[in-house]
Amino acid sequence: MQTFWNNKNGTLNLVNKFQQRGRYSGALNGSNLASRVYFYKLDATGKDGINFLITKRMIPGK
Repeated sequence: MQTFWNNKNGTLNLVNKFQQRGRYSGALNGSNLASRVYFYKLDATGKDGINFLITKRMIPGK
């Protein structure tokens, strides 16, 4: 999972490894993030070999 702002500079990889199927959770300490719009991207491959890619917007609250 990657987090980046709109010009894709300064990417932050929260998870960058293969994981078995299942539910996972994580935490991002946003106290040092500037107030702006960030995007996060999740890239996964299903058990049938089909790729899944989703990008969503995130606005950290202060």
